[in-house]
Amino acid sequence: MNSQTLKAVFITTFFAATKTYIELLKLIVPILILVKVLIYFNGLASLDTLLAPILSTLDLPVEAAIIFASSLATGVQGGVIMYLSLSQEVAFSTSQVTTLAVMMLFVHSLPIELTISKRLGGNILYLFTLRMLVAYAAGFMLYHFHSHFGLQQMPAVSPLAVDFIPNEQTFSEELLSHAFYLLTIFSIIYMLLTFRTAMGKILVTTRMNHKIDRMFEKVGLKKNIAEVMVTGLMLGIVYGGSLLIQSMKEQTFSKYEIFMIVTFLSLMHSVIEDTLLVLLIGANLFDVLFVKNFIGFIVFFVAIKLVSKQAIKTTERPMQM
Repeated sequence: MNSQTLKAVFITTFFAATKTYIELLKLIVPILILVKVLIYFNGLASLDTLLAPILSTLDLPVEAAIIFASSLATGVQGGVIMYLSLSQEVAFSTSQVTTLAVMMLFVHSLPIELTISKRLGGNILYLFTLRMLVAYAAGFMLYHFHSHFGLQQMPAVSPLAVDFIPNEQTFSEELLSHAFYLLTIFSIIYMLLTFRTAMGKILVTTRMNHKIDRMFEKVGLKKNIAEVMVTGLMLGIVYGGSLLIQSMKEQTFSKYEIFMIVTFLSLMHSVIEDTLLVLLIGANLFDVLFVKNFIGFIVFFVAIKLVSKQAIKTTERPMQM
């Protein structure tokens, strides 16, 4: 590409990024406010009480419920910070941390991600139930596998400093933190749109997406679905949300295909960033990568086999955004 073409790409994608970013803000900001209100009024306490008996069946301490609830409400980062603040008082084994980490990867940021998934055409009750059940199933499998073979029973070791204690933020500091978070999302959207446009000019993404499309065609999904799947897989539902919405708006999918897309994205998203985050609390890399992704793919392909196109009306229609 020459300099004029490159300049045009930067300008065009800036306006496109701004438009999609505004659409995403309409979804994220209200949820952020709601979550902060719940935290301020100790709304997570009831969630902890509900989760503790369930997690105890996986030999997880009571404190794991607080970590799990924090991840569910605020994201993997919130769960990691909560773990680091509690790990000085409660000893976790590597098995317990890994089990908890895999479960967190299935349910993190549910308020925001379910809202975005609904915008993509998903059903909130179905996706909430799916993610919670799969999270428990993954934790159940890991716990019993480790217990049966006596694996990973040593104390968990976090790569971060042992004396880590999260500082209490003032209102202005917390506001600044959220502003930085939202600005980061815009920066990522802009960079990704620029990269995608530039790669499209030299046909790199076209060739890659063609190969992925062929894979999904084998399970009955249409062509041109790769861009949506790969965006969610690599970036996640929050950071990739605007690109997912834009991609879905540009194409016409049947209700069956939308069902499968949101099912896949709910189970398989942000495989790089989230995996790296849970490694900070001492989770086992192999188990996190293998178990989480293996179960995600298995459940997705089971859904394809169990849910017929006839069960979901397949009239082609554009996404209602």
